[in-house]
Amino acid sequence: MAVLDGISVRRLSSSVYNAAVMIADRRARGFERLGMVGVSALGLTPVRARQLAIETAWRRVAGRALADHVTVVDLRRGLLTLRVADPRWRRAVTRLLPELGARFARDHAGLGVTGFRFLDTP
Repeated sequence: MAVLDGISVRRLSSSVYNAAVMIADRRARGFERLGMVGVSALGLTPVRARQLAIETAWRRVAGRALADHVTVVDLRRGLLTLRVADPRWRRAVTRLLPELGARFARDHAGLGVTGFRFLDTP
């Protein structure tokens, strides 16, 4: 009978055992900030990890106020598609596009954002 952190393995269900093993592994490695290990540590699919990276980059580039009113839909062939709920916010974003593009190029060049397009919600 194996013992994990002083607990008999035979008495644990498989999900509890897996959680205990994961905790023991993390303790052995020491504390790691999520930013240091990246989204790969979350166990996401590559598609979801990329979408999360795009959304995070948008929030950093646009700022909280703008990102709360303008959301990312998709990034394909360098074109970042944004959903805007209000025409006033679309006008605000349109005026900021050169600056937003420059920030993407400077801070998130790996995403390859080269332009923007809008989806308006009625």
